Amino acid sequence: MRAMLKALNIQSYPVLIYSGDPNFVQEIWPSPRQFNHCIVAIKVGDETQLGAVLNHPTLGRLLIFDATDDITPVGDLPSYEQGSFALIAAGDAGSLLKMPATSRI
Repeated sequence: MRAMLKALNIQSYPVLIYSGDPNFVQEIWPSPRQFNHCIVAIKVGDETQLGAVLNHPTLGRLLIFDATDDITPVGDLPSYEQGSFALIAAGDAGSLLKMPATSRI
């Protein structure tokens, strides 16, 4: 997914998340062993108004998307990922953030 976005000159970042339990990753003690899945954060502009967009303090507006889920549409997240903590892997600018919770919970 990230390779296809890069071919279109769209910036994106890997997002490490635990798929299956939104309460599994603990903000107080993040560890690489807490993550079992990788999704993507896609840089978007102000015109993109979707439930799965969050504002990152340094990376800007990011659309969180799980390209491995064939049921959940773009702009939404599977219920088992909504509201969970995930790591935006962007070097020094990356951070652990709570994923958006959309109306599909």
